[in-house]
Amino acid sequence: MTEYPAEIVKDRYRLVLPLTRTPVGIVYRGEDLGNGNRVVLIKELLASPSSGISEKEIEERFERETRVLSAVRHEGFPELIDSFVHRDHYFIVEAFLDGETIDSLSMKRSVPFPVRLVLKWALKLCDIIAVLHGNRPEPIIFRDITPSNIIVVSEEDVRFADFGISRYFNPLKVKDTFAMGTPGFSPPEQYGKGQSDERSDIYSLGATLFYCLTLHQIEEFAKKRPSLCQLNPLIDRSLDRAILRCLEKGPEKRYQSIGELRQALEGCSR
Repeated sequence: MTEYPAEIVKDRYRLVLPLTRTPVGIVYRGEDLGNGNRVVLIKELLASPSSGISEKEIEERFERETRVLSAVRHEGFPELIDSFVHRDHYFIVEAFLDGETIDSLSMKRSVPFPVRLVLKWALKLCDIIAVLHGNRPEPIIFRDITPSNIIVVSEEDVRFADFGISRYFNPLKVKDTFAMGTPGFSPPEQYGKGQSDERSDIYSLGATLFYCLTLHQIEEFAKKRPSLCQLNPLIDRSLDRAILRCLEKGPEKRYQSIGELRQALEGCSR
């Protein structure tokens, strides 16, 4: 017989099993007792003095993520079911996706993912990102595209899993308020060197594709970036050029829109 934690939050959601712990809280597999014990994903956001994450930052993250999830409705994003504060803790309830992250899948591999499969993922991710960047009146910048934030639901079905540091683009700002991102996948401008915009997501997507095709992070080659063809001989020159252009340090040298990148990748898939 399965034993459950005693705590039920909001008299409705049961915290069944902790799935992962992060610097900003705990992610649970849960049950929605008000909807036939439907399986859900529950994020509990917590301040972490040891990680330098304050209550104010947790509150801002909660408001930012729920605002973004409320603004966009697309199969590529988590479905927001509920959000609330319970005993001074912030909770976000989402539909549960039965799949694995690219990061988790990569840990089981000794060789990179097949090129044709990665290209299918890339085109699907471009379509999902286009919805964010096309949001009006303000584009939404994801800011944390990484292998651990992309869930593979089926071989060709990939979706984003977390919107914790996404933001609305403000053309009047010179740089981001907070330097946030995942080392190895975030562009220089997200570390206090400028404001993140659509081209920042293009860099992060490029870094994620680089990882999928080589099982290496781009930061491993900080001094001299190698051709992807050197790391994976199955990659052709056109795909090599497309990904390395995404990874240019200067935003002005990258693809200027996700549509432009998608067109380039389509050419590589023929």
